[in-house]
Amino acid sequence: MTKLERDVRWLRWYALGSSVALVILLALELVPRQRSTLDVERINIRNPDGSLSLAMAGKGKLPGPMMDGKAFPPELSEGRTSTAGMIFFNESGDEVGGMIWGGVKTAAGYEASEHLSFDQWKNDQVLTLDYADDGKSSRAGLGILDRPRDFPLTEAIALSKALGSATGAERDRLARQMEELRNAGKLGVRRIFLGSEDKSASLRMKDTRGRDRIRLVVDAQDVARLEFLDDKGTVVAAYPP
Repeated sequence: MTKLERDVRWLRWYALGSSVALVILLALELVPRQRSTLDVERINIRNPDGSLSLAMAGKGKLPGPMMDGKAFPPELSEGRTSTAGMIFFNESGDEVGGMIWGGVKTAAGYEASEHLSFDQWKNDQVLTLDYADDGKSSRAGLGILDRPRDFPLTEAIALSKALGSATGAERDRLARQMEELRNAGKLGVRRIFLGSEDKSASLRMKDTRGRDRIRLVVDAQDVARLEFLDDKGTVVAAYPP
């Protein structure tokens, strides 16, 4: 075998070995690696078209309300700028619910809260799970609300935004308008509460203006009572009498 033949054979083996090594390295790079920790302030889960489907974020990093793909300032949603959580969005670019949570020590003790909600089409929340506790009073329960179909959330957001920046007579006018909408049920009415408040378990059923009409209660002294109320809040029938 001549020197040239030996050199050619060596180059062939070298090329083959290099190719095999490259394939192995590429395969190892493609194998999923287990990650024990992922440190980020916010994660956006997006649909194939790039629209937002889910946002998960730490304190102060949650997105603002969204409707028809238009984002509004986070300050317009209570607790959005001071808590951590996750927000859900549908294919139409609408926020449709979410979960937020928080807990801090205060000079008086602590304040803790958790909230899970599901929203009506083109509107705000209609089903909620809530917990709130400040060390002196606590509440946890399920809430069901009615909301109109002829007053979209975008109008309520626009009014709230205008009220937040208005002053003087204009602010008074917008405040009256907001109160009129609230009384008319345009901003939503809580119809049912089922839960516990300061060791008193209760089921409260309300009328279309949010007034208690039926109360079933087992209080902190373990006394059970069923009450029926009129639209003025007066108990008109009860068991036991």
